Amino acid sequence: LVSLRCPAWVSPEGKVPRSRLLLQASSRPRDPSTDRARVLSEQISKAQTAKEVLEKVQDAMNTSIFNEVHLGVAFVALGRNYRSIFSTPFEQFMVNKLSKSAEAMLSNQLLDARTACGTFRAIAVLRKPFPRLQQQLMLPLLETIKFTKLDMTALDASNVLWGCGSFGVRRPHLQDVASICAQVATDRAEELNARSSAPMLWAVASLIAQAPDLRHIVPVLVDACVADWASLNVNNLVDALWSAARLADIAPAALALVPGLVRGLASRAQADELNGQQAKDIVWACRILQVSGATAEVLLSLVAPRVLSQTIRSASKADVMIADLEGAFDSPLFNEFHLAATFSQLGKLRSSLSPAVARGKSMSKFVRRAEEMLNADSVDATACANAFWAIATLRVTAPQLRKLIPALLQIVKFRTRELSATHVANVLWAAATLKLQSKDFDPTFARLADVIVDKAEDFSGSQIAMLIWSVASLKRDVPGLVEAVPVLVDMLEEKADTYEVDPQGLATVLWSAAVLKSDVPGFRDALPVVLQRLERGIKLLTPRDLANIVWACGTLDLQGEDTDALINATLLQARSRLPEFTCQGLASLCWGLSASKRVDVGFLKLLKARVVELAADLDDESAAIDLPSIAWSFSSLGFRSEPMLEAISQRLSSSLSSTLLNHWSLFALAEAYEDEAYQEPGRGFKLFLSQIRDEISARNLLPIKLSTTNEMGPEEWRRHRSHAHHLVADVVAAVGSGSKAQSKRGGASCTPRRS
Repeated sequence: LVSLRCPAWVSPEGKVPRSRLLLQASSRPRDPSTDRARVLSEQISKAQTAKEVLEKVQDAMNTSIFNEVHLGVAFVALGRNYRSIFSTPFEQFMVNKLSKSAEAMLSNQLLDARTACGTFRAIAVLRKPFPRLQQQLMLPLLETIKFTKLDMTALDASNVLWGCGSFGVRRPHLQDVASICAQVATDRAEELNARSSAPMLWAVASLIAQAPDLRHIVPVLVDACVADWASLNVNNLVDALWSAARLADIAPAALALVPGLVRGLASRAQADELNGQQAKDIVWACRILQVSGATAEVLLSLVAPRVLSQTIRSASKADVMIADLEGAFDSPLFNEFHLAATFSQLGKLRSSLSPAVARGKSMSKFVRRAEEMLNADSVDATACANAFWAIATLRVTAPQLRKLIPALLQIVKFRTRELSATHVANVLWAAATLKLQSKDFDPTFARLADVIVDKAEDFSGSQIAMLIWSVASLKRDVPGLVEAVPVLVDMLEEKADTYEVDPQGLATVLWSAAVLKSDVPGFRDALPVVLQRLERGIKLLTPRDLANIVWACGTLDLQGEDTDALINATLLQARSRLPEFTCQGLASLCWGLSASKRVDVGFLKLLKARVVELAADLDDESAAIDLPSIAWSFSSLGFRSEPMLEAISQRLSSSLSSTLLNHWSLFALAEAYEDEAYQEPGRGFKLFLSQIRDEISARNLLPIKLSTTNEMGPEEWRRHRSHAHHLVADVVAAVGSGSKAQSKRGGASCTPRRS
């Protein structure tokens, strides 16, 4: 009690810390609330998750027994359970409430040394999920630590220094605290053990530039570590080795740690206890310290693969990752796990992959290494699926990756049953996106339909939508996959109304239903819920999705209130976003409106104005495929637009004999320009119509009206005509000009081409 009158323990405001006031209460009668307070501390301390800690605190903060001890215990328990923190609104609210309570107690100097030091370390651990804790409590805690320095133990000093290192505390806040911690560590060296010295050594190495005087305590910390190697865990060992490398020139005493640390880490590496970042720290430290010997070689050989994994996993730019891995591509350390991870990261970081690197020597070395591993059958199903996905994602940026496709298809052939639900979805999506043709596939590729059926319940809603689109896109090249669609449709009906499928996914499902209308007749039964969900999410869709919806509704000839509501909502969105539509999208809109016989005069006027803007600047392929479809659709709706036909005729007049312009497009143009009103004197369409007819004759085609056929679209029409033997040159049309135009664009003009 005499020490209470010591000026060192009295703050400028004349207040005495709680730790000293408690001495006065030791002779008082026992208060029953003390037992409740002790029980509460034990309950908070024993909590197994952060949520459980905060729930205990929430119940206690409204009672009179909650004090600064419980506050410190709560923060320490949160720090211990930080892996179970998910930053939920409840967690954010309760931590903010704890922070305000701590601020109030700190302003009244109620926290003792142990509570302040433990809380300081805890908020350093919690700085990422709760960054405001650093702003609100770091400086007040440092001031409290200065006032309670005589009560600090060696463990408290370790906690404070570690927190300063984690926060990156700088001058002037660091100087006094660093001196206090160094003095406590020196005076209470007997209290130090290896578990408290290793974090303190790491903090010294981190802060040595800002507080050079800390080097004087390095020998004390080294002695404590050497005295009890067995108690150090992996984190302690790695931190100590990294610290020794940082302090080698400043405090040579740290070098005494290196042999024991290398032996300890070698045994832990064999037990597979090291993660990628720790492996990188070990390799760096060994290089700086120039460690040699058989044990060091064993350690480096064990951690090298993890360094590669960490390099891949932590990459933020594809160019940098490929450059960093260039030397490893020829090394036997680069295994199938690294291959899978590299493909995955390339796909995720595709926007940062420059064309120079994608076509450079480093990428060529990677492709060569991948090809060797694939041909040696040393790649598992995960690597195969990742590679497929990445190749499809990078199909434009890194086309040289396509040379791996044959080997990947062979892997799929032999490892079909090893593919998980996600792998199957990725492989099929990639095959459809890459527009692989029947000649690329082995007949056994259709066995994936059996895998889809077996794993149907494992697919998420978005994966089901992806699979349905993929099967629809591949139905001509791998028709056997269509057998899995009925099962997928059944699963879709269960998930469509639970918001597991986003609006974009539902739009692709509707497009797929139109493509598969003759193959899966039962598909229509699942569409009502799709139509309703699409209407509610119409504002989230892209112009391509909007065009697909109109095209699909027309192709399927959907009727009813749900269809009318969806198309009206779609056209309303399309009006405001029409400048964003490509000519392909406009062709799909026109075809869908024509097929469903919907004449929206206001919208058609906007459409034809947009076509007039685009026509002159279209590339030859788009002009040959999309413009005839638009012209014929307007004609079938009975909507005349001379400015639009003038723009189309000017664009196509010089390319009527092009192989890109297939037979259906010629007949579509002929029918669109045969209107008697366009043949009056003074109009320029008569000459253009004559040129169209001359080209039809030159191709030995018999004239026919498209409006007299019941088939929807160039592909169906061509199939119908071939069956009826109406054309003399149907074979030429199938493998000649028509197929060339179609193969380049991935489908007929009535079918939206998807990338």
